[in-house]
Amino acid sequence: MDRVSIILTMIIMLSFSLRLYPTLMTGLPLSTDSWPLILNTENLLRYTPINLEDSIFDGYNNYWPASQVFGAITSIILNARVLDVERILFPAIASLTPVILYIIVKKNIGNRATAIISSLLLALGGYQAIFTSGVTKETFTLLVFFTLLYLVFIAGNTVTRSILLSITGIAIVMGHHLQYFLLLTIFSYILVLRLLLRRVDDGNLTRLIVALVTLLILGAAYYPLYALRGVRYSLTFSDILSLISFQVSSLLISYYLLAGSKVNRPPISLFMVLATSYIFLFANQLVPVMPGSPKIPVNLLVQTLILLMLGFFIIIGFHTSRR
Repeated sequence: MDRVSIILTMIIMLSFSLRLYPTLMTGLPLSTDSWPLILNTENLLRYTPINLEDSIFDGYNNYWPASQVFGAITSIILNARVLDVERILFPAIASLTPVILYIIVKKNIGNRATAIISSLLLALGGYQAIFTSGVTKETFTLLVFFTLLYLVFIAGNTVTRSILLSITGIAIVMGHHLQYFLLLTIFSYILVLRLLLRRVDDGNLTRLIVALVTLLILGAAYYPLYALRGVRYSLTFSDILSLISFQVSSLLISYYLLAGSKVNRPPISLFMVLATSYIFLFANQLVPVMPGSPKIPVNLLVQTLILLMLGFFIIIGFHTSRR
């Protein structure tokens, strides 16, 4: 094995260790959110054939049943309890995600060190590692999410890729609603940027459009017919306006970063853009920026500051990759 393979193997071992340690020590899944999915899976096995909208299910997770169906099938194949299958298998699947991220970053940036650091951060990231230690829809679909990104932006144009793209698309749509809409946002975002920058002369744009249209068709078929009945919240006009405002703002910043000459984009000006986020954040702690804007608790404020700091590292990496 070469050095990179050894490092990746160590990262995966660390990823497995962090995510499986809690359940191996206790014999139970880590998150309290795990139990509704486990119960749904047990009921699915006990009462199949059954309508997935039956009241015996929890009325929420059964509207995105991919993880529960997977758990039920695996339980039958392994002849093991649903509890044992899902508490071990779900975190184990999520533990493989850093490998996909390594491939994506390596192919896009071309720098092995950057790819290794990225996969290491994903494997060891505190909140990420803790959250993907439980039996949740997010844990199950995380690997599917990154695999779909790989198929769209990295994999070659083959029949196998097209088949896998369709399968992963269905898995995302039936797996978790927020990850599905996040993918739609990412693909739409990149598409708009490429059109604004007039980067339309390669096959990647076609692949992106095909993936976006495929996801839209799958969602348009699945949500009105079934999943919308499981959505427990509604968006007001104010919510929609806020979402659009955030996306437009970040889109303009991205366009500023990507358009024009590097000479006209000194790092200090880019740092100022992100420093503005800190100013608004702290200002809101003293005086609400908008009527009714809540003050962030101290524990969440610390996490927010760390997440915003990632923006600075993104800018540094962005400039490094453009040299």
